[in-house]
Amino acid sequence: MNRWNEFIEKILAGSGIETTYIHTSIKAMAEIACAFIAWLILKKVLNTFEKRIKKHTDLQINSQVFSAIKTIIFYALLLITGTYLIRLFNIGLFENIFYAIFIVLLARPVNEFLIVAIKYLEKNIADKTDTDIDNIVFDLLKKFAGAIIYITAVIIALDMLGVNVMPFIAGAGVAGIAIGFAA
Repeated sequence: MNRWNEFIEKILAGSGIETTYIHTSIKAMAEIACAFIAWLILKKVLNTFEKRIKKHTDLQINSQVFSAIKTIIFYALLLITGTYLIRLFNIGLFENIFYAIFIVLLARPVNEFLIVAIKYLEKNIADKTDTDIDNIVFDLLKKFAGAIIYITAVIIALDMLGVNVMPFIAGAGVAGIAIGFAA
C-alpha cells in the first residue's frame, strides 16, 4: 500500500498540483480505476480457466463454483478499494459499517459453496445408499444451510457495529436444544 501511495505522490508531484483535496480525489479515482482494471483482468482469466475446466468435469457444479469464485474476487477487490478509500478520506466512522455490510455480502458466496458441497456429497453418498434417512438429512441441510449462514453473518455484522449479540446467541442455543429434544 505504501508503494502505491509513493507512486501516486510521484505522479502528482510532477504535475505541479498543490491542493490536498485534488491529490486525494486523484488518488481515489486512480484506486477505483485500478480496481476496475484488475477486476476485468481477473474476470477474463477466470472465464478462460472456466472454459478449460468445463471440458473435463461436471458442467453444473463448475458453473456454480466459478460464479462463487468470481463473486468472492469481486468482493475482495471491493474490500481493498473500500478500505483504501475510507483510510484515504479519513472517515473512520464508516469503517465498521463498511466491514459489517461486507460480512453480510460475503455470506452469499459462502452459501453458494456450501450448497455445491452438499449437492456433491448428496450425489456421491446419498444416492449410493438404500436408506432414506440420508436423503432427508441432505434435504434439510440444503434448506437450512443458507439461513444458518446468513443469520451467522448478520450476528457477526451486528457485533462489529457494537450491538450486544449475546442474547441472540443464547436464544439460538436454547432453540437448538429445544429442536434437539423435539427430534
